[in-house]
Amino acid sequence: MKTALVIYSAKKGATKVLAECISEGLKTKGVEVNIKDSADITSEEDLKGFDGYVVGSPTYYTEPME
Repeated sequence: MKTALVIYSAKKGATKVLAECISEGLKTKGVEVNIKDSADITSEEDLKGFDGYVVGSPTYYTEPME
């Protein structure tokens, strides 16, 4: 069975919801999925042993100052 690590970073939770949706989609294709907040990854060992990786982070837009 293929394995995937889905990593997300979210302040308000929207990116976490997207990561969960991606995880569910992968599971429907027979992929074993591990989902982690980027803050929970503390070493290189946390990233080893997966066949695929999905990384998501929010983007923030602010108006330029004049």
